[in-house]
Amino acid sequence: MALFLGSCSQEPFQSPPQVAPAPQAKPASVNDKVLRVVTDKKGRHQAKVVQRGDKQVVILDEKPGPEYDRIGAVVFSADGRTLVYEARKGKQQVVVLGEEEWPLKAEVVQDSFRMSPDNKRLALIACANHKYQVMVDGRPDSPFDFVFPPTLKFSPNSKHIGYLALRGGKLQVVVDGKVVGRLDILTEGRQALTESLSRADQADVAQTVGEPPK
Repeated sequence: MALFLGSCSQEPFQSPPQVAPAPQAKPASVNDKVLRVVTDKKGRHQAKVVQRGDKQVVILDEKPGPEYDRIGAVVFSADGRTLVYEARKGKQQVVVLGEEEWPLKAEVVQDSFRMSPDNKRLALIACANHKYQVMVDGRPDSPFDFVFPPTLKFSPNSKHIGYLALRGGKLQVVVDGKVVGRLDILTEGRQALTESLSRADQADVAQTVGEPPK
């Protein structure tokens, strides 16, 4: 299961997924091997990803979840009350939110899970066919050449979500799935590079003549 930037599946994006209940949890086992531990920001809740034979399980506050072939990113909501993680069972990739599963046909970009401040909405960045797409509450926005994960955020009242994306060499400012601003980053980037090289040359000249660089 690819979880890293730049790795996209060849399958097309899926329409809003059909939410299904996760399989019934099984009791913890003494043979569980802890792979990693995730805690919420206040340290009140703990989720362990454990290896159980050829399966993996998330144990939340000592309560085990369903078994999967592999478990990827595990994230708590801001208040620590909700846990979301990516998993795979067979050929099916899912996002597990509480007691529900959301099936996907795209790879989830690493560190892109976002819960709204009121913990009622979920956003993530998915990647397929070398395109990146934000999904909010299971519904996909338009695809872009790239979406910057650190910029994905909900508004304080949880009603809106925005992010920065690339399309055709231009930086797009996106709010609620609509492009509200564009910047020609290639032109500005080239200009900044030229100015930086010029300053570096000036610094070399100043050092040669014994003058401090400006």
